[in-house]
Amino acid sequence: MQSVDTRDTRSLLWRRIVSLSGVFLLVAVPLFYFPGSIRPFLWPKLLIAQVGAIIVTGGWFLQCWRSKTQLGWNPLDLPVIALALVVTMSLPISINSYKGSMELVKLFTFVVLYFSISRTFSFSCVQAWTYTICVVSGVVSVIGILQFLGIGFMWIPTGGQPSATFLYRNYAAMFLIMALPSTLVLFLLTRDLKREVLFGVVCTLVLVFLVYTRTRGAWVALGCTLTIFTGLAVWNVRMGTWKFVKNLDDLVGRKTVVAACCLAILILMVQASPGMQDTPGVGIPETKTKASAAAWSILEGRHSGRLLVWRHTLELIQDHWLRGVGIGNWELIYPQYALGEFIRPGWTFLRPHNDYLMIASELGIFGLIIFIWLFFTAIRLVVKTLLKTKDAVEGLIMVGAGMSLFAISLHASFSFPRERITPSLLFWLMLGIISGISSRDRRRAEPGRARRLYLPAFLIIALLTGIFPAYAAFMADREHFVAASYQAKERWDDAKSAADRSIGWGVCDYRIFFLKAQACLAMGDYEAALDANQRCLMYHPNSMSAFQNIGKLSAKLGDLETAEEAFRNALSLDPDNGGLYHDLGLTLGRRGKVDQALAAYEKAIEKGAGSSVLRFNRAGLYRRSGQLDSSIVDFQQAVRLDPGFFQAHVAIAELQQVLGKRDSAVVIYERAIELNSQSPEPYYNLGNLYLEKGENQNAANAFKKFLELWVSDSETSERVRRLIGKLGY
Repeated sequence: MQSVDTRDTRSLLWRRIVSLSGVFLLVAVPLFYFPGSIRPFLWPKLLIAQVGAIIVTGGWFLQCWRSKTQLGWNPLDLPVIALALVVTMSLPISINSYKGSMELVKLFTFVVLYFSISRTFSFSCVQAWTYTICVVSGVVSVIGILQFLGIGFMWIPTGGQPSATFLYRNYAAMFLIMALPSTLVLFLLTRDLKREVLFGVVCTLVLVFLVYTRTRGAWVALGCTLTIFTGLAVWNVRMGTWKFVKNLDDLVGRKTVVAACCLAILILMVQASPGMQDTPGVGIPETKTKASAAAWSILEGRHSGRLLVWRHTLELIQDHWLRGVGIGNWELIYPQYALGEFIRPGWTFLRPHNDYLMIASELGIFGLIIFIWLFFTAIRLVVKTLLKTKDAVEGLIMVGAGMSLFAISLHASFSFPRERITPSLLFWLMLGIISGISSRDRRRAEPGRARRLYLPAFLIIALLTGIFPAYAAFMADREHFVAASYQAKERWDDAKSAADRSIGWGVCDYRIFFLKAQACLAMGDYEAALDANQRCLMYHPNSMSAFQNIGKLSAKLGDLETAEEAFRNALSLDPDNGGLYHDLGLTLGRRGKVDQALAAYEKAIEKGAGSSVLRFNRAGLYRRSGQLDSSIVDFQQAVRLDPGFFQAHVAIAELQQVLGKRDSAVVIYERAIELNSQSPEPYYNLGNLYLEKGENQNAANAFKKFLELWVSDSETSERVRRLIGKLGY
């Protein structure tokens, strides 16, 4: 890639600033993380991106100060601005305004980065950035491969190995499919054998790690991208429409041999079995342990539950097609459409795993159109440049940038790269490069220094303003992590204090209220626990868990009306939850609504919640309403489900005693005593039974055992002592 340097004959300060800040971003964002937070790979990376964007924009400011010529408007500028505007207009309807603001801050950071790169474009910068991407992708791949083999770097926080420095293997795959084209460009441009081998090895490592991530969507995206661009290259070179490549032999040459050797290494390495499967909860799913099995699952149509979420998201879009539900609101509105239909029991997606559905649902149809407009404008500029340029460096850089955009855009159909910082950085970096190359010949004089400086100056100030909310989000996440650490140690007072500090910084994650509520509950402060769950609804109005918690806590505090309302709200979000029907039945029974309570219990059993406790509670309701036969049936069913259910045995014995079946009652009381010999209740009842049967000795013995265990009021104790005295024992 030596020819790149000949384009930049003057060593300008602003160019050095832009180049080095870009290198800083491409090293720090993929590799840095902060382990002491709930999202160690999100807010810390965003803060780094903001710092780098400020420095790049500072380079643009310096360029405007020294140069009288500026790049004109590019066709990409309009869809970029339109996207920023539609997100801004969506902010007022965001339920959690702080979370929505953070989405806007994130987008604005990368939009500014796009404008700064496109306005300060130089081939020397692109050269430095391409080499950096190659080196970083090689480092990341080595870390990931060693993790897969169980050899090293297992201490890096992860939610799914092998993830290198990206928290989860799918996130690593997003970076890899965007970084690989840059390494391929270096491989194709170099004429030095040592460098050919070096870049070939890096490409191989990237592909090996990509296979090891078992991310099927990334495989499909990269495979389609390589196939399409290779086909286009062959066709256009043979037709002579790509003038920057005279023929395929000039482009490939001896690289075919190097590529063949790398391919052989790739085939050998992908046969390895994972060595980190013993790590609980973070290993590769059993169905993807072998690469062949993971690949075959694509053909079999396995979708990890995505189709279910996509279907419900389309229903959401149908109802909110024009304006969308608001930025950051998908997770908060989606439960109204899922209605408890989880991917796995009690588990659902936090996003639809499809960026296009996410955009359409949150920003409406116009937001989706603008995003697609942005993508196709970029591809159009790539094609236009490839048909016009005669320079191999310029042409291959555009090919690499186009491949990166195309690959991640395909992968976005199965995942959510727009949410992650590293793929977003590369996405907007490639857009800036495409814009800069396509506008390189359209410089115009811009009279007046002040007029040239106002835009970069304004953007620097705006970026500086955006650092505080990003830092606040990081600190809130940090305190959330501290609270969770105290929770694990059952240091509830400290956990509550940390949760309060997290909330004080700002609420990006409504789950902090659940943590606070649990701490308050453990400390016996039911009112504070109830308040925490009620505040949670301000940030997630469709949280079934919050409604259920409110119902249980309200019932415990005696507010049965609020409890009933909360349980009904929870059931509206999860109508197949048998546990909620059980809770509702308990509350209705306490409110004296017997028929409604029995109907709720019946619904709970129908939904598969017919536990021993449910049967016991329904039996108690039957008993209070005088339906003794039905009560006995349910008590007996509770005992069948749980033979060691002490209270159920006592209840059956009591009913047998009421019905005059003394012998049967005695047998059941004795069975209850076997289960729990330290409870005074069955001894007292058993003593009365023996009295009714005239077995005074047995009655006295039972009453004496009762007195040994009874620790409550002395009046009862005195009454039993007098009774024993009358019996003469």
